[in-house]
Amino acid sequence: MQAMLRRTPRLPGFFKDYNEYVDLVLLDSLRCPAYNLLTVLWRHEDCCEDLYYLTTSPTGSAVLDSVRIAARGLDGQWHAEALMRPTGNGELLVTAREENDSDAQNEPNVLDSVVTAYAVTPQGRFVTKQLSRGQRNLRPKEHIPSAHEQ
Repeated sequence: MQAMLRRTPRLPGFFKDYNEYVDLVLLDSLRCPAYNLLTVLWRHEDCCEDLYYLTTSPTGSAVLDSVRIAARGLDGQWHAEALMRPTGNGELLVTAREENDSDAQNEPNVLDSVVTAYAVTPQGRFVTKQLSRGQRNLRPKEHIPSAHEQ
């Protein structure tokens, strides 16, 4: 898989710039008539994890498309996570929340929330549709609740 990822220019750069601080893990695969669907976790040891879907040709020799589905991480004044759930019509709904701490003493931290629907076409191409986006200032000591706090 590493060799295929390195040969494919359409993939994000960190797939090709693999190093000792990065884990690149194939979590799952699904074989369809026109493509293979791969679920890949990219994890940096310092801060972050990204979940990607890739589609490849039926033989696995070429990458057809890729999309970052979700991210999670904590680094300095940034915190992000995503919640995913499938729908009954073949889409995956992802609610991504990102908290950015303000550098200024008297300015509030900001929480961005985006809901996106992801689907894959019969040809193995990803379709994304942003359903909603919101932003709000957080109260003092308020933060993104983790999954176990909800």
